[in-house]
Amino acid sequence: MNKRGALFTGTFDPFHEGHVFQLVRAHAAQPFEKVTIAVIQHNTKKPQAAHGKHRVQMARIALEAHELPFECEVKPIDNINPETVRMFTAQQLSSSSKPIRIIGSDSFAEFLDDERLRPSLKDFHYVITLRPESDQAEIEQAFMRTLANMGDKFSGRLVPIPEQDKAIPDISARDLRDDIGAHSGTLLVPEAVTYMMTNRLYSFAEGKER
Repeated sequence: MNKRGALFTGTFDPFHEGHVFQLVRAHAAQPFEKVTIAVIQHNTKKPQAAHGKHRVQMARIALEAHELPFECEVKPIDNINPETVRMFTAQQLSSSSKPIRIIGSDSFAEFLDDERLRPSLKDFHYVITLRPESDQAEIEQAFMRTLANMGDKFSGRLVPIPEQDKAIPDISARDLRDDIGAHSGTLLVPEAVTYMMTNRLYSFAEGKER
């Protein structure tokens, strides 16, 4: 029997505990048995990102540090063009039902604004997770407009942050990369920090001022 699969795409530069928390919240709201983390290798909006092989490995390290109620696999994906994602999903997620796609509220806004990405809204059941600093009312309005405009071509649900979890740090990826040491043990598992240090990534890069 095929397992209900989920897709989680991102540059993940680097993958951190906020991403793990996002997966756990998504699973609680819309159960799945297996999630494929698709690490974008070529994101034209983030040309400065660490090499894809490092970002894939750091995601694996971060996930291995947790006992999660679902299976995880990490795979590289070339980009997030709708056709690329469609082909990747057909190869990696075998499911008789509409696959789940987990995205953050920022990504949902990007999908609505980008004519290139918008067509893929019909391909998945979207689980949209809000961040601590998200404007929930604005996102809810955008979500309802999408439902009204697309009808049964679009399906999804919004996942707000539980009140007890709103104190979780919500920092930018740049701030995280610029001071890795400050986030070891909180947003980054120690094994991932060791990997970054060994491979001289981010704030450990040679020639970078400290």
